[in-house]
Amino acid sequence: MSLMVACLILGLGTLHIFQEYSRYRSEVDALWGKQVETRKQQLVREVDEVVGYIHFKRSQITDRAKGVVAGRVRDAQVAASHLYQISKGSHSRKELQSLVRESLRTQRFNNGRGYFFIFAMDGTVQLHAAQPELEQKNLLAMQDNEGAFVIREMVELARSKGEGFVSYRWPKPGVPSGQEFEKVSFIKYLPELDWLIGAGEYLDDMEAEIQAEVLARIEKMRFEQDGYVFAGQWDGVSLTYPAKGENALEQVDANGLKIVRELIALARKDGGFLRYVMPKLGEERNSLKLSYVRGVKEWQWYIGAGIYLNDIQAAIAEARQQLRREIVKIVGLALLLLLAALLGGLLFVRKTAGRIQEAFASFEDFFDKAAREKEEMQLSGLHFAEFRSLAGALNRMLAEKRAMEEGLRKSEEKYRVLIETTGIGFVRIDGEGRVLDANQEYVRLSGRTDLAEIMGRRVTEWTAEQDLATNRQALRECVKQGYIRHLQVDYVDGRGGITPVEINATVVQGEGQPEILCICHDISIRKGLEERLRQAQKMEAIGTLAGGIAHDFNNILAAILGYAEMAKRSLPEAAG
Repeated sequence: MSLMVACLILGLGTLHIFQEYSRYRSEVDALWGKQVETRKQQLVREVDEVVGYIHFKRSQITDRAKGVVAGRVRDAQVAASHLYQISKGSHSRKELQSLVRESLRTQRFNNGRGYFFIFAMDGTVQLHAAQPELEQKNLLAMQDNEGAFVIREMVELARSKGEGFVSYRWPKPGVPSGQEFEKVSFIKYLPELDWLIGAGEYLDDMEAEIQAEVLARIEKMRFEQDGYVFAGQWDGVSLTYPAKGENALEQVDANGLKIVRELIALARKDGGFLRYVMPKLGEERNSLKLSYVRGVKEWQWYIGAGIYLNDIQAAIAEARQQLRREIVKIVGLALLLLLAALLGGLLFVRKTAGRIQEAFASFEDFFDKAAREKEEMQLSGLHFAEFRSLAGALNRMLAEKRAMEEGLRKSEEKYRVLIETTGIGFVRIDGEGRVLDANQEYVRLSGRTDLAEIMGRRVTEWTAEQDLATNRQALRECVKQGYIRHLQVDYVDGRGGITPVEINATVVQGEGQPEILCICHDISIRKGLEERLRQAQKMEAIGTLAGGIAHDFNNILAAILGYAEMAKRSLPEAAG
C-alpha cells in the first residue's frame, strides 16, 4: 500500500513538473505572437490617428476657404468705402472708381493665390487682377461648364442680401483654357459705387495647402525608439521620409518583394500588414520589418507605420531568460514539495492502512455475529468518520429489518387467526390444482382432519365424480382469465359423504409462478333450505289445485240445488 502511494505521489509530481515545463515552452512560443500582436495594435493606432486627422482636415477645406475669402472681402469693402468717403469731395465719380479699382488690383493673399475682382451691377467687369483682359466686358450671360450663370447669381445675391457665398467652376490662371476648377467666392455690395467686390479660392488649392500641413505633421510624428509614420501616393511617389520625392514603385527588398506596390495594393483594400526586409534608405537598417498601411481614397494616398522585428526578437530573448529562471525555481520548489509529500504520504498511509484494516476486521466480526444473534456494531472503535457513518447506517438497517420481520410475523399471525376463525374455507393452489396452503375449514370441507393430508395433492381428488370435468374446466378458465366466480361442486370425504361447496377464485403472482387463491363456502344448509323451499312450493301448488277443484264442484252443486229449489217452489201445495 505504501509503495502504491509513493508511486502515486511520484507520478503526480512528475506530471506537475512536466506540465510546468510544457507551460514554459508554450509561453515561450507564445511570446513572439504576443509581442507581434502588441506591436501590430500600436501600428494600427498610429496609422488610424493620422487617417482620422486627414479626414478631419479634409472636412475643413470648404469652411476654411470660405473663412479666408470672407474676411479678405469684408476688409477690402471697408477699405474701399473709406477711400470713397475721404476722396469723394475732391474727385469725380470716375476718378473715385479708378482709385478703388487700383487700390485692390495689387493686393494678394493665400500665398499669392488670392486676388480681388469687382463687377458693376449690370455685369460689367471693373477689376479682375488675375485676368485684366476681361475688364470692361459684360459677363452677365457667362456660364460655367455646368450651365450656371455665375455673374448673374453674384449680382442677384448682392442686390438681395448685400453679401454671400457663391460656388461655381471657373478657369484657373496659368492653366490651359477650357479647363475649369471648383471655386468658392464671397461677394459684398459696395453701395457708394453700385459695385460688388469679391474674392475666391479654388478648393483644390486649399486642399493642397491642407495636404502640405498634414505632411508636415506626419514628418514630425515618432513613436518608441525609431518608429515613424510614412505616406505616399498611389502612383509610387513617396511624400515623406525615408524616400521623400522619389518614385519607389519598383523598389524591392532582399527577397525580391516590390514593397511599395504591395503597400499600395493593401491601401486600396482597406488596409493590412506587410512583412519585408527594409532596403537601405536614409538612416534605415537593412532588417526585417513589419508595416501597417491604410489608404486615403480621396487623395490617392497610402499612410503607414512600421517596426523592426529584430527589436521584438531581442525582447523575446530577454523574456525567455526570465521565464527560464522562473521555471527553474518552480521545478526546484516542486521537487522539494514532492519529496516532503512523499515522506509525509508514506507515514500517513502506513497509519491509515492500519486503521482501515482494524475497521474491516470489526465489520467482518460484526457481520458474522449479526447473522446469528441480535447485536449492534460499536462505533467507538472506528477511527474514521466514514466508517462510523457506515456502521451507523448498518445498525439502522438491521434495526429496520428486525422491525419489519417482527411486523410481518405479527401480521401473518393476525391474518392466520382471522382466516381460521371466519368459518370459510381458504385454499392456495398452483396452476395444476395442487394445494400449497389451506385453513382448517377447507381441510374439513375436503373430508380430512389435518392439513398435511391435503398438502401437495390435487383438489380433484376430493371432488365428486360428476363434477370432475367441471372443476378441471373451471381451473383452466381461471388460469386463462384470472378469476372464476360462483363455481358449485360437491366434495366427497373418505366415507362417501357429500359436501356441496361454492368457490370464488383469483389468480395472483406467487414466487416464480402464478397461484390461485380460493374462497370456499359450505352450502349444505343453503342446499337443504332450497330443497325444503321446493317441497313447500309443491304442496302449495297441490293445495291451490284442490281448492280450485272444490270451488268448481261447489259452483255445479249450487246450480243443481238452485234449480231443485226452484222446481220445488213450482209444485202445487197439495202435491206437497
